[in-house]
Amino acid sequence: MLLVNFDAHSDATSLPNLGGPLSERIQSYSWLSPLMPEPFSQYLWVVPGLMDDEYKAWAESELQREMSRGPVVERFRKHGGSIASHTDLADFPGLADLNISDPVVVSIDLDFFTRRSRYREDLIAVLRWTAELESLQAVTVAVSPVYLPEDPNWMYQMLETLFEEALRNRNWSIRFEPFIDRGRETSRWALEMEAAEREVPRLNISEAPPSLIRLWALNKKRISVEFKTDSWKALLDRY
Repeated sequence: MLLVNFDAHSDATSLPNLGGPLSERIQSYSWLSPLMPEPFSQYLWVVPGLMDDEYKAWAESELQREMSRGPVVERFRKHGGSIASHTDLADFPGLADLNISDPVVVSIDLDFFTRRSRYREDLIAVLRWTAELESLQAVTVAVSPVYLPEDPNWMYQMLETLFEEALRNRNWSIRFEPFIDRGRETSRWALEMEAAEREVPRLNISEAPPSLIRLWALNKKRISVEFKTDSWKALLDRY
């Protein structure tokens, strides 16, 4: 199965091979390597920039450096292959040249769009490209405020665009979990913010604008929420 990842970062960071349970721990900022080569045998990182020679060289170095250490190396060795033959790069315009026929999961991190001037239009383009994949198995979207613009309106605009597009696909089942508390944010950037005594931003869905809450309320039968359903109902009741 193929994983296509729209992300500002490769997400391939793995733990050093220290042995014991620590080596297999899955962290929010190093989630990819434990999922390869099973269930994902192929990984395509869609980079946010345009793939000129300099950018491609940097991205290839970044991806291979992170995927060449830790337990994932041994797992690929047991499957008789090298990591390099199972990973690839593309920019968004380059996706038009790809023929994707294998079962595919698409992962979208909103930080992919932070440097794009037409960020809402580009998100729509990514979602519509995704919806046209014949062997699409699932779509996941990550919202990590620590990596997003400081203005929360940017994030809420993107969430509204995301739900508008997802709801256009009548055969999509939508699961949304805005109330899961994952504890302290321990990504590198969050730790740097703490060290600088800056507040680490978190998603506070209760501050969503009325237009977004209205969209959720009008489509509540299409949106599944399993954690803190009472909080979800109270939020929608505001509409």
